[in-house]
Amino acid sequence: MDPFCGCGTTLHAAQNLGRQWVGIDICVTACQVIEQRLRGSFDTLWDDVRFVGMPKTRDDAQTLAAYDSFRFERWAASLIDGMEYNKVQGGDGGIDGRGRLAIRKGQFIDLVAQVKGGTTGPGDVQAFNGARQQANADLGFFTCFEGRVTDGMRNAAASTGRFMNTPVVQIYTIEDFFAGRKPKMPIAA
Repeated sequence: MDPFCGCGTTLHAAQNLGRQWVGIDICVTACQVIEQRLRGSFDTLWDDVRFVGMPKTRDDAQTLAAYDSFRFERWAASLIDGMEYNKVQGGDGGIDGRGRLAIRKGQFIDLVAQVKGGTTGPGDVQAFNGARQQANADLGFFTCFEGRVTDGMRNAAASTGRFMNTPVVQIYTIEDFFAGRKPKMPIAA
């Protein structure tokens, strides 16, 4: 058992030796790296592997959101590369995830995310943009289920402007993640 399995070296070695193993990591990105690493080395392994707390489908994500909203929030806030969930679960000022993105050598921009597993509306996007501004973040990602996104929400996100030719607030859905779509990020000139 490796309780901080990071990039999966211990798990890979145990599998190579034909041993049983359990790996634990709190970071969604680390779990994705581990899965990619093990998939690249062991084709027949996946019928026996269970990722607990890491939804594999939209329905899994909806089940998690209904069962434990804070675990869903932690998972969904970490879906964007470089983003980590906010460890504060209440009184977080509308920020569920924070991250940084290098746009050129020595220059970074700040990112924030908010996750909604339930009902949403344009006011939620506007309030999140206010929280983004309060946090002095350059970009914000409002994460929810596609079926909850309205035209009013898209308009509210579009009205926040652009940063380095990238929308300041983007609506990023759970369905986007499962379809392999990533949010737009600025490209340094």
